[in-house]
Amino acid sequence: MQLIKHRSLIVLLFMSAACNPEVAEESDWMLGTFSNVGAGYRSNSCGVGRYEILEDGTFIDGGVDCDNDPVEPKRLTWERLDENTIEIALPSGDFEAMRIRLGKHCNVIEIVSVRDGVALADFALEYVRGAVCHERTGPCEPEGSQCEGYITVWCDEPPPPCEDDAP
Repeated sequence: MQLIKHRSLIVLLFMSAACNPEVAEESDWMLGTFSNVGAGYRSNSCGVGRYEILEDGTFIDGGVDCDNDPVEPKRLTWERLDENTIEIALPSGDFEAMRIRLGKHCNVIEIVSVRDGVALADFALEYVRGAVCHERTGPCEPEGSQCEGYITVWCDEPPPPCEDDAP
């Protein structure tokens, strides 16, 4: 009888904790589309790399080519390491994984490669929130010269402003 009372009390405590509105929900800062360059970047090359991070644990490594057509995406999976970091296992290559964490700005993520279990923070990359495409700014004269023939633009809409940036 005493054992049943203790079990009932434990079950009640677990139910209370699960229903408590103060229990923090997991953050979703990492969800969405991120591009390796923001809008307004002028270059003599084209193509934009993109990562798409989905709620179901899917990570899509893709982008667009010089005609803004999608490149063949690689589908991987991500898992949460802690509140501020996710990790994507890489099936082959020089690195076993990459870690993504929120960058210095709310619409930026920082990507760090992992080799032999060590995150190589000195070589971090930043991706910006949103889908970026590019437009041709005109022909390069003479043909083949090193001119800035492309500019990056938002494909659809720019990302919403950060709460700190809102008017």
